[in-house]
Order: sequence, then structure tokens, then C-alpha cells
Amino acid sequence: MNIGHMRDRLIVIQHTKVSDDTGFGAKYEWKKAGGLWCEMLKQRITPVTAAGDAQAIVVTQGVKIRPSNLLAKGDRISLKSHTYDVIDVDTSQDEYYTLTCREVKK
Repeated sequence: MNIGHMRDRLIVIQHTKVSDDTGFGAKYEWKKAGGLWCEMLKQRITPVTAAGDAQAIVVTQGVKIRPSNLLAKGDRISLKSHTYDVIDVDTSQDEYYTLTCREVKK
């Protein structure tokens, strides 16, 4: 791992917190948990087939971080003006973790 490639700062790492169900479903809150240095990888564009002949494109963003237990699948990260949902955390490497993220539409 080349630590010099980790130039971007995840300014905010957010965890979900489920509040009580008030009869209309549980509410989710996002709280700041800290920050990490990261390396943004190339976006992956994958065409998928939905029901029938419908085509869709899924765009995911890879992010490489140093090992940390701040993040888990289902959390959110914020980088510059973009917010991403963490779809997966690959912990197979000892030196770094690779996040697979999808941008949150505003």
C-alpha cells in the first residue's frame, strides 16, 4: 500500500441510529463519527437487467482506507460535496480496507 495515494479526506463518517417506531415505521438518524484519509478508486459502471427487458446501470465508487472499525456495511460517508452509502466493506487485506459505495441522490 502506498500511503501517499491517500490524499482525500473523508470529512464525515456517519452511522445509522434507529429511533423508536411511532406507528409509521422507524426513523433513522445520521451522526458524525470521525474522519479518515482515503484513496478514491475508479468508478465501476455495471449494466444490469431488471425485470423483463429493462436495462439499468449501477454506478459504484471504490474507496480504499486504512483498517478502521469506524465503518460497517450500511453506514454513510461524506467526501467533499458527495454523500455515499457503504454497500460493502472488504476486509480481506491486512494493510487496507476497500469500501464499495453508491452515491446518495439528493
